[in-house]
Amino acid sequence: MAATYTVGTGKTYSTIQSAVDAVPGDLSGQGIQTIKIYATAASKYTGNVDAVTGFTNAGASDYIHIIGMVSHKGIRNMGIIIEGQPPHAGYNILNVVDYTRIDNIAITQNGTNNAGTIALNFQANNIFRKVIIYDIDCNGGGPNGYYSTFNGNNKYLYNCMIMNMTGTIDARAMYFRNGTGHKCYNCTAHNQKGAGIYLRDVTINITNCYIGTVTLGNQGIYKLSGANPTVNHTITKDATATNWGGSGNQINKQPSDQFQNANAGSENLHLKNGADCIDAGTSTAPDVTEDINGYPRPYGANYDVGADEMYPSGVNLTRLGIGFSGTIKSNAI
Repeated sequence: MAATYTVGTGKTYSTIQSAVDAVPGDLSGQGIQTIKIYATAASKYTGNVDAVTGFTNAGASDYIHIIGMVSHKGIRNMGIIIEGQPPHAGYNILNVVDYTRIDNIAITQNGTNNAGTIALNFQANNIFRKVIIYDIDCNGGGPNGYYSTFNGNNKYLYNCMIMNMTGTIDARAMYFRNGTGHKCYNCTAHNQKGAGIYLRDVTINITNCYIGTVTLGNQGIYKLSGANPTVNHTITKDATATNWGGSGNQINKQPSDQFQNANAGSENLHLKNGADCIDAGTSTAPDVTEDINGYPRPYGANYDVGADEMYPSGVNLTRLGIGFSGTIKSNAI
């Protein structure tokens, strides 16, 4: 039967892992298993979360849905934060089973890991919305923000942000490996050592994404053999956005011209006035109808590129979606 598990101070479960462990292992016929996470005093849940081990028979009607009930607003150190705790010889901070959905979660790491951290490791038929990953650093290998495992189709990233991915080897923001039917819509990646979107043996639709600084150079969107990307209305700091055909793509657009703060370690990746990303996108409805803040899309003539939809100061509007409520002014973020 469908069930809801609440996590937080005064809730049924004190940790995310304990709520995950309470979900039936055989998901067949169980309906949606919703894990709602509320803020702790520090808004951080320390330790890794494994939502893979022991689960079988996930499906389109029987899946795990993890929801942050407090908005991070696309800003580090806000909202519901899962904080990985190194050192480990390579590990996943959040590891999820097929058909898992995640909304409105922030993922980071406490300190530097010894090897390749994966912030969010996913399987097949996953939907991730409004997930922010930041400040992932590794000494012995390149970390990955979002990493799709070797098999599985239909992996979707909507309105996600990745910033400040560093390591001794290339650190990739998004890595799609194997499978077909993948989507990456309205995502923003900035300040990573390796590729913004790294593709290997995949078929994927990339639309309305912005890829900023990549230290290794010319790897905003990078593919190995077997990758078949469709890229539209996507903007890169380097010259890779126009390598794949498509329409509406732009290159050589600087992060400092797009964001309120583009500096590594203190990024604010909300759009600034005059950004090239404003109105440069196209509709990605019904998959994406709001931005990372919960504001409706579009505001102007077209969708903005990236996870943020720019609203002029003083506009009153109501946030949409999970974890949002009330009418506020857009310039309050």
